[in-house]
Amino acid sequence: MTHRDVVSWTTLVSGYVVSCDAMEALRLFSRMRVDHFVAVDSFLLSLVLKACGLGRLRANGAALHAFSEKAGMAVASVFVGSALVDMYGKMGLLSFALQLFDEMPLRNVVSWTSMITALVHAGRCEEALRRFAEMWVSGIACDSHTLAIVLKACADDGLLSRGREIHAQATKTGFETTSFVANALASMYGKCGRMDSGLVLFGKMRSPDVVSWTAVIAAYLKEGRREDALRTFVAMTKAEGVLPNEYTYAAALSACAGLAEFGLGEQLHARTVRAGLARSASVSNAVITLYSSTGRLAEAAAVFQDMGSRDVVSWSAIVSGHAQEGDIEAAFRLLAAMRHSGTAPNEVTLGSLLSGCGSTAMLAQGRQLHAHAISVGLHADAMVRSALIAMYSRCGSITDARGVFAGIPAGDVDVVSWTSMLSGYAEHGCGRETIELFESMRLAGLRPDGVTFVGVLSACCHEGLLDLGFKYFRSMREVHGIEPRREHYGCMVDLLCRAGLVEAAERLAETMPHEPDDVVWSMLLRASRVHGHADCGQRAAERILVSQPNCAGHTSRSATCTRRRGDGATPPTPGS
Repeated sequence: MTHRDVVSWTTLVSGYVVSCDAMEALRLFSRMRVDHFVAVDSFLLSLVLKACGLGRLRANGAALHAFSEKAGMAVASVFVGSALVDMYGKMGLLSFALQLFDEMPLRNVVSWTSMITALVHAGRCEEALRRFAEMWVSGIACDSHTLAIVLKACADDGLLSRGREIHAQATKTGFETTSFVANALASMYGKCGRMDSGLVLFGKMRSPDVVSWTAVIAAYLKEGRREDALRTFVAMTKAEGVLPNEYTYAAALSACAGLAEFGLGEQLHARTVRAGLARSASVSNAVITLYSSTGRLAEAAAVFQDMGSRDVVSWSAIVSGHAQEGDIEAAFRLLAAMRHSGTAPNEVTLGSLLSGCGSTAMLAQGRQLHAHAISVGLHADAMVRSALIAMYSRCGSITDARGVFAGIPAGDVDVVSWTSMLSGYAEHGCGRETIELFESMRLAGLRPDGVTFVGVLSACCHEGLLDLGFKYFRSMREVHGIEPRREHYGCMVDLLCRAGLVEAAERLAETMPHEPDDVVWSMLLRASRVHGHADCGQRAAERILVSQPNCAGHTSRSATCTRRRGDGATPPTPGS
């Protein structure tokens, strides 16, 4: 084509914008103006502003903003005004975006949606929903993009009732079945803890796309249903015409990490390499977490070193991996490197380091992290507070743990903080304090979780409170809807053994819905020896021998001592 008019140039620029090649779009726009002297219209200008937003090109965006001001199109044109709002929102310059929006004499659905999107991405979800209500009152009809972003606001802030209202609006306006809105609805219900509603919507979709599948997998992951997340991932790979993207792989890899499914995780990593997705930030971060959680720090470090750019999640994953493995010195070196790189540690980084300090009883280093958390304002974060309480408890400083707990404002104490303090008391043998704290927690209207019950049942064991222990144990299922796990049954077996009810303890162990582990059988073996239950001791010893043949000598001696005591022999004294 020897001569191109503005329509031809706009088509070319649009192609680069659609393919997210911001720099090439800007180079083409510059060539058009400098070499060909083609006049710029509002639609073309809105396209290159969009390119600046996609590429986070602040200097170029500012220059184009100035150009649009001189050309009289900055707020006079609804296309350019909307593009400027969108651009500044994507760059994180919210005040500029809001100012431009407020100055626009005319606004359309794109203007409103751009401004609401900027607010949601800045974490100001309540304000975004207020603006959405203003849009509705002003008579501007929303589209699927608007509904999707306000549903994201509801999801991010856990506003289930508001999300349901918007769902009703989507149904009335016919947008419920569009992919944007259907995916946003599934995600909203999943994040708000209503997985059932999300699955119903997912089941209604004629052809779920990759976003739909990923939303369901992520929702399962959030609820801790990792097996279901992986089953859904496998089902997705068998669906026709749907290929996992980087976020799908990241979610599946996170599920593998949580389940310690290293073999499957390694296969998924290999698939991301073949798909060309292995170096994306979300996949790399998930792979680092997978390798770190399974103790393969060398592989985690190799992936970390190969990353083109690292964010706070990448750094936190590699720091956490070393902290979990007890290599606190390496974790602190990585923390120093992280800060040197200009990346500020977040609550996850500090939480993992504090956990590592607690596990290795490094109180001095834990105090340093506490001081750092105060200096950067993270000491008030729920995750950090709980980690501090746990760290001080494990390091033997229950007084400091109590001090952190007491310093939390009454309205901010969540179930994790209560449980951390309660577990600390239980670990230190403070049975009465543990039970009193549990009762205070219930009176405060907080719902205990499975970890909370491990602490309070352990306290009942230490204090010998048989009836109260069984009352709490029964309340797990009957009152709180929590299915007791192996660790809860273990506490009850221990409680019965300490009370001398060895046969009852054995019956409970035999009827557990989970296979009793060696800890349970060892409790029974010791209790049988102390209370002279020879037959029970013999059976417990045999169960240990099945799972740990190498312990044959020690177990046989213990069983023999049990039989002798059952026959009236004098029990051996300690050290004999």
